[in-house]
Amino acid sequence: MADRSWMQLHRGHPRYMRGIFEFIEFVRGKTSPGQLFHICPCEKCRNRSANSVTFEDMYVHLSQYGICPSYTTWTWHGEASEHMPTLVDIQAQRNQGESSSSANFGDPGVMNFLNDAFPSASAYAEFFPTYVIRYAGHI
Repeated sequence: MADRSWMQLHRGHPRYMRGIFEFIEFVRGKTSPGQLFHICPCEKCRNRSANSVTFEDMYVHLSQYGICPSYTTWTWHGEASEHMPTLVDIQAQRNQGESSSSANFGDPGVMNFLNDAFPSASAYAEFFPTYVIRYAGHI
């Protein structure tokens, strides 16, 4: 769902109401079978996990309270962030035989910092997924 301009419209606008439906269908496509409750992105709940709701309640919330207008990358609802690799990226990286010890850390000082802060962590490097280490390079 590329066009998110509906998020800025008045809650009663037909395009806004259609956007809610499309958002819920997007989330439904990213949801595990049997998952009943979902984090609600309405202005009242604001993506807090304590405010998990059903799809029906999410529709009502988004209709009544509106969606958080700044929530343009739906990371809490299955969309990949531009800063974090997707599961497909991670699997492709592993299939190429890249291990966590050969990951591109971006900044060469990151590994030195991590080794200084956690001297015994290198013994457990094989247990850290590459994407966690790569993300640390964005800090």
